[in-house]
Amino acid sequence: MSLISVLPNLFSAELPLEKLTVKIIQLQTDLHFLTSVLRRSPHLASLHIAGMRLPTGCSQSQLLSTLSESNHSLKALTLEDIKLCDCLPDILKLLRGCMLEELSFNDCRLLERCVNPEKRLVELVAALKMPSLHSLSLAQNRLAKNVCVLAELFSGQSQSSLKQLDLRSNFIQPADLLEFAKRLMIHPPPHRLTLDLRKNPGDRDPETWNTALKRLQPSSFLLVEGWKSTDTMVDHISNM
Repeated sequence: MSLISVLPNLFSAELPLEKLTVKIIQLQTDLHFLTSVLRRSPHLASLHIAGMRLPTGCSQSQLLSTLSESNHSLKALTLEDIKLCDCLPDILKLLRGCMLEELSFNDCRLLERCVNPEKRLVELVAALKMPSLHSLSLAQNRLAKNVCVLAELFSGQSQSSLKQLDLRSNFIQPADLLEFAKRLMIHPPPHRLTLDLRKNPGDRDPETWNTALKRLQPSSFLLVEGWKSTDTMVDHISNM
């Protein structure tokens, strides 16, 4: 069901929405309008929001807080091209209060302008160890060397039940993937993991990259491709 179709009933006590996709093309978003719809949609099970822009100085915290308070039936959440680097407390609250099965934070700049990105990712990983979650995408977040932290998803008494992990386009260098693979060998996932590593610069050290892939194969079904890092003008210089 589209957002336009619910306009006539916007101010009713409750909306029958179970699935909602919002792809925004204008420069700035009317956040109040969107959160009003979400508050009236207690049965919403699937939500996909892409491209939401707010005025300078505003945060996406209100969106995340609304989801935490009003949308307890959510099973699948995709946030795409949305700046979330200043919203970690709200993300943690959302994850701890829901039963998500599928979660995507794609191109959400999770570690942007972060003084200690590893610490931030450790906190996020701890919250992601929910038993219901089986599919996680962190594509296009420039995780780079911090990818090693994600191996902690499968360590400790509380382990993740993930079956799919999408790490596309994260500027993961071969040496960092090798370290990730070593840690995953120590704490392998309970289920064979579908691991998407496409569009990472494995060509910068093919031998190390291939060694890492071999170490990952016993625990993971790997999605890779012959991508060349020189084919793109985008690079994460600070992590080289």
